[in-house]
Amino acid sequence: MPSISELLYDLGLKDRIVGTTKFCIHPEESEQSKRIGGTKNPKIKTISELQPDLVIANKEENRKEDIDMLSVSFNVYVSDISDVNSTFAMFRQIGTLTNTSKVVEELIQEIKEAWNCLPKPIAKAKVLYAIWKKPWMFAGNDTYIHHFLDHLGLENVLQQKRYPVLEMDEIKALSPDFLFLSSEPYPFKSKDADELKKLLPSASILLVDGEAFSWYGSRMKHCTPYIKQLMTELT
Repeated sequence: MPSISELLYDLGLKDRIVGTTKFCIHPEESEQSKRIGGTKNPKIKTISELQPDLVIANKEENRKEDIDMLSVSFNVYVSDISDVNSTFAMFRQIGTLTNTSKVVEELIQEIKEAWNCLPKPIAKAKVLYAIWKKPWMFAGNDTYIHHFLDHLGLENVLQQKRYPVLEMDEIKALSPDFLFLSSEPYPFKSKDADELKKLLPSASILLVDGEAFSWYGSRMKHCTPYIKQLMTELT
């Protein structure tokens, strides 16, 4: 998991990390680690050759069959993230497993203090958060993204679960105040905003940093200046 790999580095564990996915891009030095494939197609043979003491996975991003296979030979910790509180619980569990609990508590406190200083919108603006095109997919009400928006004082107008596909008439009917086009997993561009502006002429359509809204790890600290600036623009 890219977000958890970054967390491990920020906990001071870089000398103990033997492998990361090809999507683990933060910090830059993580790209020097052994690549063990992607989140959906890990190289089981390579992982076995590395003989890790601990494999860290995620319930949503990694496949159950891969986790089950690795669990036969290795100690596997599977994170299950749904909101900010479960993220902090994951921090503490990893802190216990890696003997970094003191650093974890300091990081959690730093994040909480930074987030307490974020500006809040005067009214709870309605937001629709896009993650994919062809088909158009959006973040539903049981995702980390939904809970992060709520934490910022924003309302996710989509009340369906997971990441539903919506048709153009369904998007229009939701009538959001803001439409966020994420930089990942689909790299939305200005031309996509122009396309949707015709559908939602009264909405403000913004290209947003997907890492800030969906990476649940120490990226929560690193993205604070960006989120602060974004919230200032929305208030």
